[in-house]
Amino acid sequence: IEHMRWLCKNVFSDKRYIRISGKPVFAVYRVALFPDFKNTIQIWRKVAKEEFNMELYLVETMFPGDPTHTTITEGIDAAMDFQPIGVMVSGLPQINVRNLDPQEKESDKPTVYNYSDYVDYCCAQEQTKRCYPCVSPGFDNSPRRVGRTFLSFTEQTPDNFGRWLFDALCRKTGFTDSDENLVFINAWNEWAEGNHIEPDQKWGHAYLKATKEAIEKYNKNGCPNNYDAQKKEKYERIVRIISPEKDKLQKKSIYNGCKNAIKN
Repeated sequence: IEHMRWLCKNVFSDKRYIRISGKPVFAVYRVALFPDFKNTIQIWRKVAKEEFNMELYLVETMFPGDPTHTTITEGIDAAMDFQPIGVMVSGLPQINVRNLDPQEKESDKPTVYNYSDYVDYCCAQEQTKRCYPCVSPGFDNSPRRVGRTFLSFTEQTPDNFGRWLFDALCRKTGFTDSDENLVFINAWNEWAEGNHIEPDQKWGHAYLKATKEAIEKYNKNGCPNNYDAQKKEKYERIVRIISPEKDKLQKKSIYNGCKNAIKN
């Protein structure tokens, strides 16, 4: 309660704060960690309304492939996709990485995927209704997991990120309010997990440039006329590269996630 009071007084009241239909947007990460999240929602809304005359616009994160969280929680206004964790359940083949330390366990080998392939995979998916899309410039959490297994990508480039972002801008999300036009980027400066668009020594301002170009392209031309055909092409390419070792159930899951992309 005190935290919500502080937010309403010091943060949500700022005229620069992001709002939808006049309501300050508040996103919540990992709602499953709350003992009773539905009750928490009611408390937050009551405090905001009765003490500060505010209506809240609440957003929860949804993790791709989480079987325990497939619908938006009652009392929540919208959800946001959380990327790029979905690669772990995508069925895409991992890239084999040689273990140079003979003392290291096989289970400690890094988990590495092709970022370009994952972008195609995400572009072929249908967006969950009332769920804002999220894109990520990449991922590498090895700095936080020294001596342990970590998740990383190859082919993390500004160009690949830019085409993922453009696709996210084209997504049909089932929102009706013109203010409900958010796209989330994970992240601005998550240096410890290798996903940042903030300028660095390797890429300079390239990720910011790719972000700007994707937005300008969408604002100028909108979605391409062959958008659905492009989704179909990406889906078919992803199916071809799915590892043959993956079981049929996983492939079926991938198909169900993409099936709308291949309708004529």
